[in-house]
Amino acid sequence: MSEEPNLEYTIDPSHYDRIIKRVQKKKRFKSVDYFIDQAIKVYLAWEENPEKANTVMAETPPTLEQYGFMVMNMKDMQWLKDTWKTYPEDFDEEHIIEKNNGKSWKQYVSENKVLF
Repeated sequence: MSEEPNLEYTIDPSHYDRIIKRVQKKKRFKSVDYFIDQAIKVYLAWEENPEKANTVMAETPPTLEQYGFMVMNMKDMQWLKDTWKTYPEDFDEEHIIEKNNGKSWKQYVSENKVLF
């Protein structure tokens, strides 16, 4: 196994601010490093094997907005149901509602005219 490279990378300040907000606000990512690692992992999957990219993306549960977007734009709804079996019901759990600015799935559907 090769040694881990010690690389330095400068993140554009506007990107860094957005990443920090996501890490702090959503609590979906453990740290900035974890966020960046996940972003690279998804993008490499997309570049190297687009069909695998969905599988890699599915490793992180969707946000309310992401799930709503997928419901409205996916042609293969069965994939969505198979990938996240407990969604959209999970969005109605108290700890999930708290992460989504106090919105439940039903509120999101109503406010955004999501057809489900």
